[in-house]
This record gives sequence, structure tokens and C-alpha cells, in this order.
Amino acid sequence: LDTEPLYLVLPADHPLADRKEVAIRSIAHEDFVGFKPGYGLRYVFDQMCRELSISPKLAFEGEEVSTILGLVSAGLGAAILPKTAEHIHSPVAFCRVSDYRSERTIGLAVLKDYYLSPAARNFKEFVIEYYRRNERPDQP
Repeated sequence: LDTEPLYLVLPADHPLADRKEVAIRSIAHEDFVGFKPGYGLRYVFDQMCRELSISPKLAFEGEEVSTILGLVSAGLGAAILPKTAEHIHSPVAFCRVSDYRSERTIGLAVLKDYYLSPAARNFKEFVIEYYRRNERPDQP
């Protein structure tokens, strides 16, 4: 349906917080906070680390964006996150990642040849139409 950019999220008082772009390799030695195994954003983070050949320490793991933002704002590590409405209330900085194409894919999966109730079918059609109407011009 879409791709969503992911950012390096730093505490507001981090020495690199005023930069627009930061290379993940340049802070790979610092603590990170992230999602527990099994979460989509954890998979993206782990894949990025493998491809960049880095092994940052995950100091804390959480289950919600708001939890991760709170840990970052408390200075407990950096994170890789999308911008969400929750970030407005957190003293953090969002920096583009300069050494990796940091994004996640938003999709909708439906089993082929599987019955969809009318409500599920309407929801599927709604989601597809919503993303068609709200395409971002900067996306491929």
C-alpha cells in the first residue's frame, strides 16, 4: 500500500540531535532501544544492522512506539522509528539515516481463496481506497 520513512530518533540533548542526517555506523557503539523480537519494526532494525554489519547494544525493548519514544527522551538510547503523532509530546530529534535506506512497507494481507465476511471485505476496500487517495507525491 505504501512505504513509510523511518528515522534515527535521538534524545533532544544528544550531540547529534541538531543534524538533519546521521550515519547509523557513526553511532553503532551507542545504546539503542527498540521493539521486542516479533515486531515488524524490530525486523527492520535487525535487517538494517545485518546489512550495515553493525551490532549495536539494545539496552531496552518495548512493545509500543510511545514506550520507545519515552525511553529515547529519557536518554536511554537511540531508536529507529516512523514519525507518529506520539512524537509531538517527546523531547526527541528525528534525523534522516544517511547510510541506509530506512523505511518500512505498509501492506494488507488476505489469504487467497479465503472467505471474507462483508465487514472484512468492506474494510479491505476502505483501506485500499484510503491509501490510493492519500498517496504521498514523494513516494515511488
